Amino acid sequence: MPAASPCVEEDALATEHPVQTTPDAPLMLLVPGHDDARSRAWAAAWQRRFPDALPVDLGHWDRPHRNSWVNRINLAVHQAARPVVIVAEGLGCAVVAWWAAYEVPVAGARVGGVAAGDPAALCRLPAGNAGTRAGGVARSAAARAWLAGGV
Repeated sequence: MPAASPCVEEDALATEHPVQTTPDAPLMLLVPGHDDARSRAWAAAWQRRFPDALPVDLGHWDRPHRNSWVNRINLAVHQAARPVVIVAEGLGCAVVAWWAAYEVPVAGARVGGVAAGDPAALCRLPAGNAGTRAGGVARSAAARAWLAGGV
């Protein structure tokens, strides 16, 4: 059985009634920590609880590319018709940190806040291109390259 995550529990989110939102409520952008069942369940639970939550598709999980992922977050923020709050988990926290470092805030900034859950999940990256895990350590060349600054 996997260890409990310090993230907001998906079951707790799923049992709550959806939050009623207003037209001026910020859009919640969900940045996943990986392309696996756990991250998909995490995003689905948030979407059930918060109707104004949308996942950001980072893509390229088999060959992570930091700048591409930063650009996808930037695109999602700029395509939103209203202010946003970014919620990230796992590797998504590092992606959002890189995005914040690269993106220079301007007057009337569209991001009202960022929430990071389970940033320590970086050690649970896939251990190879097949997506297997080996001892909980990121062993794939792609993961090491991304953590070292990407290509």
